[in-house]
Amino acid sequence: MTKQEIGKLLAVLRVSFPPRADVDPDALVAAFEIGLRGISYQAATIAVEEWIQSGRFFPAPSELRALVPSATPQLDARLYGRYGHLRRAYQLGTITTDQERELAEIEHRLGIAKHGSRRGTPQLQLVR
Repeated sequence: MTKQEIGKLLAVLRVSFPPRADVDPDALVAAFEIGLRGISYQAATIAVEEWIQSGRFFPAPSELRALVPSATPQLDARLYGRYGHLRRAYQLGTITTDQERELAEIEHRLGIAKHGSRRGTPQLQLVR
């Protein structure tokens, strides 16, 4: 999505939900560029329309991103794929220090505890 397209979306949002007066317009555009990266203008437009119909305040980029059905699963699929690759390297003992840091970061983003279970979900262990 181009800066001009983001500007159009922000113009509509500003009319519907005036942002705080102390917000730097350039920083606002930059935040939405980062937050909506990889989302088409058409998909973002639909998210903005949905937000205008149901939101109460000026949205954060992540709130709009959450309204785009395909954005989150694609991100999660890539992260889970990378997680699987790094986890195998960890289990084989071939993981580098940089990869181990990346693994910890991905586990944090996906809500996976370091031992591999989902947070809040007890990990079952076989007892022999």
